[in-house]
Amino acid sequence: MSQWFRGTRLIFSLSFALFGAAVFLGIWQQPISVQGLIVALLSMVWVATLVQKHAWLSLGVLMIAVAMYSAAMLFGENPLGTWVDALKGGALLAAAWGAAWLLSRYVSAIQSAFAEQNAMIESLSSNDPETGSLRMSHFRAMLDYEIERSRRYRHPLAIAAIRVIDAPELSRQNGGPAADEQARLFVELIMKTIRALDRVGRSRANEYLLMLPQTDYEHAQNLADRLVRLASDQFAMAIVIGISAFPDDGTNSEALLGEANAALEFARMNNMTVVTRKVLES
Repeated sequence: MSQWFRGTRLIFSLSFALFGAAVFLGIWQQPISVQGLIVALLSMVWVATLVQKHAWLSLGVLMIAVAMYSAAMLFGENPLGTWVDALKGGALLAAAWGAAWLLSRYVSAIQSAFAEQNAMIESLSSNDPETGSLRMSHFRAMLDYEIERSRRYRHPLAIAAIRVIDAPELSRQNGGPAADEQARLFVELIMKTIRALDRVGRSRANEYLLMLPQTDYEHAQNLADRLVRLASDQFAMAIVIGISAFPDDGTNSEALLGEANAALEFARMNNMTVVTRKVLES
């Protein structure tokens, strides 16, 4: 809204400058009082343009401005003009309002295009282009934030490291594009399964990370078991998952990620699907 307002204000600043030049050049052959009236009416048109998102209010202010101008031209002890003059003035005010509306729409469209482009650039810089998951650098930054938040509010936080163990075989059999599509569909499955506050990142071609705020060991393992079943049922895909939790397994991102990966390696080496860090201690 503020960008739209600034764009409209710039347009009308230019309009008033042109009007002032017209007055001093003698285009408006009217007394100073009439010129003051025109400035007041144009100010009302400015207000009407600023509230154009509220169509009836905008048109109401514009009609009041036209009515004031017509009354000054035609009525009173000393009418300032004829019906023709009144129509010309009303048409001028309406034209100024319409021109400002069109220009403001144009400015707004340009600003929207820039906003969309900036959002796309930001998304591409923080997300993996193949799957839409977070890049590792952005995932770590968000994990650091969640760790501090969990420490402050004494909330649990779980990390799940996921490896697709047959992804290299898929790539050899069907080629890189097929593996990329499978990765995209797998991440899409994860995003449909987790909550809105959870995050998924991609650490390697066939490895992913889940950040699960306000989640303890038990709920993280339930989610991991569900992902194993869904990956097998929908894609015939075998995955292994290692889980760590804050603060039991670490109090910083490096420690939590390291423990989750250690649990994942233990699961892979022992033909298990889901292993929590606590299993390694038993």
